[in-house]
Amino acid sequence: MLDKNGREYLKLADAKQGMIVELDDGFTCRRAGRAMLYHDCLSVGPYGLYFMCSDGSHLIQGQCEDGIHCIGIYPGTEPARQEQAA
Repeated sequence: MLDKNGREYLKLADAKQGMIVELDDGFTCRRAGRAMLYHDCLSVGPYGLYFMCSDGSHLIQGQCEDGIHCIGIYPGTEPARQEQAA
């Protein structure tokens, strides 16, 4: 799914812990810009992924109106693999 400028939103299935994503200006709990995704370690797969915000944390699954695309969140950089970080 594309936003009004033709930019594709992050797909929930592609989201990973440690990924840096870009947020648009539609969030009331956080300014637009880059954010890191964390996982709550309680949920399976991408359903526990969140970014930190003024309310504490914002689960990205709540942005998936169609069950696929995270509205207001754009793909960013992949998390570094362990061998890359060394």
